[in-house]
Amino acid sequence: MKPKWASYEDFIKAQARWEAKQEIAEVLRQQQEEAQKRASDAKLDEARSRYGEEASDIINDLAGEINSDPAIPGVIIAMLRDSECSADLLYVIGSKPEERKTFMHLVKTNPGKAIRYIALTESLIADELASKQSKPAASEHPPAKTQTSAPKPPAEVGGRGSAPPDALLSAAQANDFRSFKAELNRRSLARLKTG
Repeated sequence: MKPKWASYEDFIKAQARWEAKQEIAEVLRQQQEEAQKRASDAKLDEARSRYGEEASDIINDLAGEINSDPAIPGVIIAMLRDSECSADLLYVIGSKPEERKTFMHLVKTNPGKAIRYIALTESLIADELASKQSKPAASEHPPAKTQTSAPKPPAEVGGRGSAPPDALLSAAQANDFRSFKAELNRRSLARLKTG
């Protein structure tokens, strides 16, 4: 059998290179962990500013429960951790005890359905956050009401009112994709909660 190194010096050099690679890998791992912690803390601070100080307790409590339970699939943990709005997602799921209990049961018994629930809830949260950011700031003075000298028309009495139109159908007919998607997501979420 031929030795791997020609001399003891070659072995020492190879060992030094291996140790250097291990040290570099450890430094990179630590930097990655620190970056993830900073990102997580930033998301937690944003959620605290939106939901109040109790949000961090709810988020940390649910995250601790999920991370410490070996029955929870790794894909669920990865989805929650890697989400752009992970703190909001954990807060929404963990803020209502009955929804939290249902989610934890769903994660353990039907991971596929839990994944769809996470994806849908994440989508709804992202839409909500985007709509809040895109709204223009309210002006300090509300617009003046137009004043007319004509009296209001009389209110009709009788049964001419009709049932409200289907929101999904109305949005589709008006080519309003945002309303259509919001209504479709609302119905999907309701179906997941009852199903």
